[in-house]
Amino acid sequence: EEIKTKLGKLAEETFAEEFSKKGGAQIVTTPGPDVLRLSSAIVDLWPRAVDTQEPGRSYTFTTSAGSAVLYAELRDSETNQLIGRVVDGREARNSGTFRWTNSVENTAEARAMVSEWARILRKRYDALRAQPAAPATQ
Repeated sequence: EEIKTKLGKLAEETFAEEFSKKGGAQIVTTPGPDVLRLSSAIVDLWPRAVDTQEPGRSYTFTTSAGSAVLYAELRDSETNQLIGRVVDGREARNSGTFRWTNSVENTAEARAMVSEWARILRKRYDALRAQPAAPATQ
């Protein structure tokens, strides 16, 4: 649960940072006209080595820190109309050899994964903004 909470906070901060830079979206917390709602969840979280902080020396060696899947939806905040959906699974870097895996390694790999997801979401958001508006129907 602690890992899920930390990863959720990291994702929220990273997504907000990515979306607000370089002429991006203004981040708001209430629905309104011209407001999109981004909902996301990190599912299938599988850390390979979790520090237990138990007394004594213990080392865990893995080829990868773990994996996770991002599920995100973009909706109109007033009508709840689905605009887009992204599902993306990531595996932490695989070194091909065993290496010592601990909370520092896990955190670095989580940051890399979340940063890539933020870039993907921003790219999709920018592509949506670049599309011409659909003509109004009578």
